[in-house]
Amino acid sequence: MSLPDAAAPQPAPRDSRAGVYFPIILLVIFCAPIFFFRLGRPGLGDPDEGRNAEVAREMVETGDWVTPHLDGVVYLDKPPAFFWAVALSYLSFGVSEWSARAPSAFSALGLIALVAWFARRQMGNAAAGSRV
Repeated sequence: MSLPDAAAPQPAPRDSRAGVYFPIILLVIFCAPIFFFRLGRPGLGDPDEGRNAEVAREMVETGDWVTPHLDGVVYLDKPPAFFWAVALSYLSFGVSEWSARAPSAFSALGLIALVAWFARRQMGNAAAGSRV
């Protein structure tokens, strides 16, 4: 006894959500090792990198998420959005070089996915680099 055609599972059409997002997910998975390889190995050598990490650490330590501080002094040279991301990373992963750099790596992966999605939407599959 066989299933009628209406009850048989149908293959997903080429324009289904799975077909649209699968190449983008593969691209993100392919690029992730590039961004996360040795992310926490070298110390925070650049002065800006260490300064930003310290401001975020002080946010977590003091609980003041509105006014950034650097060595106890108000530090209003930059908008706090990046400090917030690093502070949330500290709360999630602990205070380390890896967690100080993780928001930048995750943002880069998100930007790659956004550009691939935009290229596919605006210019078609060939421009997005997929053959689906």
